[in-house]
Amino acid sequence: MKTKLSDLTVDEAISYLQDIGDREGSDVLRSLVAEDPSLAARPIGEVEEMPRLERASWRGTEHTFGFIAPGQKKGSNDVVFAGNVDPDTSLAGERIDILLAGLFTMNYPGWGRHHVLLEFTARHGTSPRGKPVKVQYQQKYLSREGEGAGVLGSTIFAGLTVPPEGVSFEVNVINLANDEDEEALRVLDTPVIRKGLDLVENALPGIETVTRLGEGLVKLVLTHSRNKIVQSFHLGLMLHQVAGPVARLREGSYVAVQCRRDQVDWNDWVYDTGKGLIVLRRDPAVRLPYNHLLFTVVKHKRS
Repeated sequence: MKTKLSDLTVDEAISYLQDIGDREGSDVLRSLVAEDPSLAARPIGEVEEMPRLERASWRGTEHTFGFIAPGQKKGSNDVVFAGNVDPDTSLAGERIDILLAGLFTMNYPGWGRHHVLLEFTARHGTSPRGKPVKVQYQQKYLSREGEGAGVLGSTIFAGLTVPPEGVSFEVNVINLANDEDEEALRVLDTPVIRKGLDLVENALPGIETVTRLGEGLVKLVLTHSRNKIVQSFHLGLMLHQVAGPVARLREGSYVAVQCRRDQVDWNDWVYDTGKGLIVLRRDPAVRLPYNHLLFTVVKHKRS
């Protein structure tokens, strides 16, 4: 079964949207197939941009990544392409915290409120075998169409040890449309889970157990056809000064935006500290219209 929305054919996307009650979205796709029947079997992620698909930006796989430096002045602060940031090599071997600073469902399939499961995977230090340890964290959120979830600074990982080459992140954002999963996901509402994955207090066997349980939970959720991955990206934050558009690790906030890279010129956008939003530089009333996540990297403070 296909778990990513971008992998569905147009016909499969029509059926999916009908199943979750997005009649307008399915009608638009059906009209396109009526005009060009060859579209029916094409992956929806490969269908060209057109005005009628404006409400289906969730079909894309590409992301662009921005960086907001910490401690900047009040008002409007620059957002720069994450590939243009210099690494902070002093973070190698140090512990960092990763916080979720925002989850914005600007254009998801369906209507009204969206139940969203965030799966965040990283590599933590090294195991006794000399290899980075895979760690995984899941949390569910509620967010309205065109808005953001009620989250600011929720801990994802506390005390993540930075491997020598840097930190590698993998993120899946799953649109939950299957009501029967509510009971299975109730465990994510417990205070222990909500405080994030503490990598300082938990020994390696405990971390590996939590990760395996989380993987099993996500696999269970994705066995139901109404639950689909809307966003999926891999971001490697390197500590080496390498040539090319490679993201680097340092303290600050990163934004991952679901759109083609040619659709966002970071020179046109700023972070408004008063609103806590990324807005258009020339018109601060216009907020970033694409699905995006903000997460913040800070040094872990030893207790």
